[in-house]
Amino acid sequence: MKLMPVILFLSFTLPVLAEVRTWTAKNGKTVEAEFVLRGMKSVRLKTDAGKILNVPFDGLSRDDQVYAELQSPPSLSVEVDPNENHVGHSVNRRNNEGYLILDFEITIRKKSRMSYSRPLKTNLYVVGVQEVSGAYIILQHHTSRVLFNEKRNSQTIKVSQLVLPQTQADLLTESEYEGYVLTITDERGEKIGVHSNRKAFESRPDFFSALKTGSIFSRSDLQGAPK
Repeated sequence: MKLMPVILFLSFTLPVLAEVRTWTAKNGKTVEAEFVLRGMKSVRLKTDAGKILNVPFDGLSRDDQVYAELQSPPSLSVEVDPNENHVGHSVNRRNNEGYLILDFEITIRKKSRMSYSRPLKTNLYVVGVQEVSGAYIILQHHTSRVLFNEKRNSQTIKVSQLVLPQTQADLLTESEYEGYVLTITDERGEKIGVHSNRKAFESRPDFFSALKTGSIFSRSDLQGAPK
């Protein structure tokens, strides 16, 4: 059966605390001001006196460019494509050597035209339900690095040919695929977006950060986790 890809548009704005800091231009000039917002080619700053400054982004020091980028994460679209030839949604199949194979594909696109050169990290948690106990189990946890540049505004992550040892495969093949959680964070660990096909999973992304492949948890564990 052909499973339709799931597409979600993510536009997260991280809360920015007013922080007066020293901004340094490439020519050595400095100013004490707080970050307001970043435009296509400039950064808007506000001094203690309330004066608004529009400073060219390219004219800032490298450290200040990094700071400005991290304060303005990109708007993203995420597509999860469970191809009918994949076995990520049918986790009861093994190859001839008795290993379980999962296959997933994720495409992340930067929608905003504004440049963003900082690395992003994705964490994919594939969740199953054990047939006997009804408990959830992490069938696979996979991390990837996403990096955009001037020529590349999208990146496809293929989580394929993930083989698990026979002892663990026995446990996992007794489970049915339930869903997934994909978290996207910047280099500081701040969340840029969360994507899932289950609202219960998507509303508690921090709960999954402590889990790994083979972790088992109950519905009450998930419901009791902080949002």
